[in-house]
Amino acid sequence: MRFRLFKCAECGHRMRLSGHACGRCSSPKHLFQRPSIHVAVVSVVALAAGVLVLNAIATDITEIATDQSDAG
Repeated sequence: MRFRLFKCAECGHRMRLSGHACGRCSSPKHLFQRPSIHVAVVSVVALAAGVLVLNAIATDITEIATDQSDAG
């Protein structure tokens, strides 16, 4: 069984996540109702989190190297 998550803005028909148009009236889905936008948002958030983590790691490595060169 598939869940019908969205309602068509034109006719009120409950639509599935798949597809780009309403099955009853063929009106196109809004952008936020399309699966591709969800994938894009998750990808951007994951990329931003990865950049932040790598930046934090690089900063820690730089601080450790600086401390070791000052001590030696």
